[in-house]
Order: sequence, then structure tokens, then C-alpha cells
Amino acid sequence: MTAQLRQLLYRIRSLFRRAQLDCELDAEMSAHLELAIEVNLRRGLSPAEARRQAFLRFGGSQQAKEQHRDARALPFLDTLLQDLRFAFRMLGKSPGFTVIAILTLALGIGANTAIFSVVNSALLRPLAYREPQQLYLVREIVPQMAKFAPILDANLPDFRMWQKQVHSFADVAIAESTTASLTGTGEAEIIRGVRASANLFDVLGALPAHGRTFLPEEDEPGRGNVVILTDAFWCARFQGNPSALGKKIVLDGVPHEIVGILPAAFRFPGRLGGANRAVRLAFFSPLNGPKSYEQGLIGEFDFDAVARLKPGVTPEQALAELNVVQAQIARQANEGLDLLGALQPLEAKVIGPARLGLIFLLGAVGVVLLIVCANLAGLLLTRVPGRMREAAIRVALGATRSRVIRQMLTETFLLSLAGGALGVWISLFAVKWFVHLAPATIPRLDEVQTDARVLAFALLASIAAGCLFGILPAWRVTRFAPLDALKIRRRGYDRKPQNSSSSRVPGWF
Repeated sequence: MTAQLRQLLYRIRSLFRRAQLDCELDAEMSAHLELAIEVNLRRGLSPAEARRQAFLRFGGSQQAKEQHRDARALPFLDTLLQDLRFAFRMLGKSPGFTVIAILTLALGIGANTAIFSVVNSALLRPLAYREPQQLYLVREIVPQMAKFAPILDANLPDFRMWQKQVHSFADVAIAESTTASLTGTGEAEIIRGVRASANLFDVLGALPAHGRTFLPEEDEPGRGNVVILTDAFWCARFQGNPSALGKKIVLDGVPHEIVGILPAAFRFPGRLGGANRAVRLAFFSPLNGPKSYEQGLIGEFDFDAVARLKPGVTPEQALAELNVVQAQIARQANEGLDLLGALQPLEAKVIGPARLGLIFLLGAVGVVLLIVCANLAGLLLTRVPGRMREAAIRVALGATRSRVIRQMLTETFLLSLAGGALGVWISLFAVKWFVHLAPATIPRLDEVQTDARVLAFALLASIAAGCLFGILPAWRVTRFAPLDALKIRRRGYDRKPQNSSSSRVPGWF
């Protein structure tokens, strides 16, 4: 194993010392040849015979050099470099075709990369919370009201019961969208925020960048005049100054102390907090006690409840225990209504019905790329007759048809990779345009970015495109017998002009 590794390292180093090694090889062979000639001269041979015998003993010098190069090189990599050099020369001979092909591929791959960036952010990337697969939205069902409201949000008193009695939940928090009038720091304005239970950030597994989260007692009446600011509002109102901690802002005429600043990467699900790209969240505040209309066991269902399941607990087990508690709540309410629970993965709530639309959009731009590949394949097929003679000569000299196809595909892969690189650059602008114009119903648009997964998708799309539009023309080039291809091309050269009699030189042919 050590010897094989040493041999591999030697071959890799030889790639970067090829010229030096060739000079050393020439010097070594010349020294051996001169030594053999000198030995022959000492044996009494004439100088010419001594030289001839030396050459006969050593055989063909060029063949020996090639064998030595093969022994020190990586054959596949050498062949690839040869194919790449030849492909660059061939593409350089047709600059018009090359530019058109690259631009066409760039538009197709760029569109696919831009849409995939959105799909990656909305559907593939997990929510930016601790173990997001354990987070579930808790909803309530009143069967007698199912005709008018099949499923309801959470009720504050019911939430208190869940905290105490549903042991399948590691913890459960509630939140609702709210607004407040900000005064005392310039012109008054209405800002949007979230009123939530003190344990919301603990349930999500999120920590503030500065300061602290809410304390449990701040859910009690009269003790919740504190706020945690979002990074965007902190930067806009306080210019990102950490000294904002401990200061007070006036919300609805009541001073609230700033106790924390959320990190810039924190994203609260817009479908829960009522935020979107046009309306940004500015603050989070604790419950500060129930309001008068939030005290009935079966009353106002206006909160979103998020529960984190305990490790090893399945959603079915948690739902069964939740329904036991719901039945108990219905009996205590004594209003003649039944009460059930429902669990929905938080990710499904965040994405909502946008999943199908995004998948359809990605499929649509994928069809556009297929059309681009079909058009480029058609252009390459028109160039097949011009490449037949080249392929015929290669095959006649001993190249296999698979070797010729690989050379042709190298050219198409160069085109597709160049188009993919340009397409990624185009997608950066396309994503900004799409995010600006897309409807607010598409989730997580503010998280769209070009990450490693997007770049890997662009690379795979480029490789797939190069194979799709290059394989048929390459196969067609090698479908003719080499001798027939050479004869057809030769007849084209030997064909005489139609009115050659007027220009014929007397005595010629």
C-alpha cells in the first residue's frame, strides 16, 4: 500500500515537472547511447557500424520515451488534458457558434439556478432552529363548529393546561401578531411585533445576540413591560449601538425596557407572526397576563402554539395524550362542546400551499433547459458532416469510437460549464428580481441565497446539459465507416466546376 501511494505521488509530481523530466530523459538516453557507441568502437567496429549497432541494441528512441512517459504519468489525466486542448482549439475556430451556445446555455441554466435558489430556501433548507423536526404547531378542533371552522388556533387557558399535563411535550409556547404605536423617539409610527409566552425562544432554540430572553414572571400581569428587538429594527432605530440595551421605548403610551437584541440570522415564521417582506417585525413582548377576552376555556382561539416533542416521542403518541387533556378541558368548560387537538409540523405551516407552486415552477424552467439542449443539439447535428472526416482519420489511425465520442463530449462539456458559470452570475441578478416581484405568499424569501447546494445544482445542471445536447451529435459522427467518410469528402474535393472549360489551361488533364 505504501509503495502504491508513493508511486501515485510520484505520478502527480511528474505532471508539474514534465519539461524538466523530458530533458533529463533525453540526457540520460544520450549518455547511454554514447557509452554503447564507445564500447563498440573499442571492439574494433567502424564509427558508422558502432553507431548502427548501438541504435539496434536500444531500439526506437521515441518508443522508449513514450513508454517512460506512460510509466510516470496518469494516463486518464493526460488524455483529458489533450482533449481539453483540442476542444479549446476547435471551439476557437467557430467563435460565433461558441458565443451563441454559451449565451443560450447561460440563460437556461441561470433560470434554473435562480428558481432552485428559491426552492432550496423554502423547501430544502431546514428551519433555522434547534432540531426543527421536533417542532409542531398545536391546533384545536371543535367538532360542533367544524362546518364553519374546521380547525382553530390555540386558546390561552388551554395552553396553560397543555404546559402542565401534556408530558409528551418538552415544552410548548404561544405567540400572536400584534401592533403598537411607537412614540417618544421622533415621529410616531405603527410598528408590528409578536406577543408571546416567555419561553418562546427556549422552545425554538434561539438565543439573542445581545442581552437576554424573557423571564417566566414577565408573563404575569403588570410585569411584562419589556421588549426584545429584532436586528433590523435595532439597526434602523438605534444604528446598531449595543448601548440600546437597558433603554426604554414607549409602546402605546407605556415605557418598555429593551432587554435583548435578536441576531440578524434569526427568522420568525412569517405565517405565525404576521410578517412578510413588506411588513418587518420590530419587537417581541411577553404575555403580560391574559386579557379579559382570553380567560374562557372555550373562548378566543387567537394564538399560534408551537410545541417541541420530547426525544423518542412520536407525533401520534403526543396527539393521543393531547386529546385526553382536551377532553378534560371540554368537561371543565361544561358548555356542551367537544374539544380535540391537532398537530402539524411547523415546517409544513411555514411553507403552506407554496410547495406545489414552487415545484411546478422548477419543473417549468427545467423544460426550458431541455428546449435549449434540443436546439443546441440541432445546431451540432448540422456540423456533423464537417466533423466526419476528422473522426474517420482518427478511427483509421487506431482510435476507438468511444475515444472519438469522448473527445466530442469534451467540447460540449466545455460549452456547458462555461454557460453554467455565466448562468450562476445571471442567477444572482435574477434572484433579486424574483424576490422583489414575487408574491408575499412564497415563504422564506428573505432567506434566499446562493450557497454550496445551489452551486452544486448549477454544476450538475451544466454537466447534464452538456451530455444531453452533445451525445446524439457525437454518436452520429461515429456512425459512418471511416473509408466511406474519407471517400465522400474526397469526392467533394475532386468535383470539377460546372463551367471549367473556360478556365482550363491547355495541356492540363
